[in-house]
Amino acid sequence: MDGVTTVPAQGMVTGGDTYWRRQLFTDTAAYITEHNSPNRLITSACEDIGRAFIYNPDAVQLLYYNRVRFSGSYLPNSKVNDFPSFGALDYQDMNRQWGQIKWMGFANNVLLAVCQFKIQPLYVKRGQIMFLGGETGVGRSDDVINIADASRSNYGSNNPESIVEENGLVYGWDGYNGVVWRYSQAGVDVITTNMIRYFRDLGRQRSENVPDFVLGGYDRRHTMYILAGLQTEKSSAFTIGYDEVKGRWVSR
Repeated sequence: MDGVTTVPAQGMVTGGDTYWRRQLFTDTAAYITEHNSPNRLITSACEDIGRAFIYNPDAVQLLYYNRVRFSGSYLPNSKVNDFPSFGALDYQDMNRQWGQIKWMGFANNVLLAVCQFKIQPLYVKRGQIMFLGGETGVGRSDDVINIADASRSNYGSNNPESIVEENGLVYGWDGYNGVVWRYSQAGVDVITTNMIRYFRDLGRQRSENVPDFVLGGYDRRHTMYILAGLQTEKSSAFTIGYDEVKGRWVSR
């Protein structure tokens, strides 16, 4: 370089760093390779003179379908911003027997992780504590995420598009068990007890669709949870709603 940014470096590199240049291998494939000359007409060995060049065949991307990862903390009006930082131990694993985590959201100050076969509440910056009398409660914790008691019922969802949160209540469709569940502070309860056969047959019918799309929504005007499924070759379309005021299901 002569000190001017418009003039590129020229000459052969005998030590230190190397040039990165685009090299055509076929008519359609081009790769960035490292050479000791910026001239692409000069044939030279593709080696790095200044840095170690190692290929690790075991370096692959792994999917932890039952893991919740969290970043560092962010403090407003300060220089502390660890949002892009993920520590090696900054995670919390769910039970693998519960299947994949399909949906996550907040409900009543609890982070809810809906797996395929289980619903797991998580405490954020809180945890369970035990008093001297033996009673348990919830208090502040230095840990970011703590596992709470899992729901006693074995309900979950394989359709995250069906899960809706409204006013601290979470609704979801469990096609495996053929039920619609509702999560509240009291736990998980089934709201299809009056139509057990209908939803059981619906779950069997929709299970033939791979994948299946069952959309959930909430009508705030009529306080109604809406559940709808598309028509496929193996199942017909349906639309049904649960009226929270009347406590029963209605169809169009």
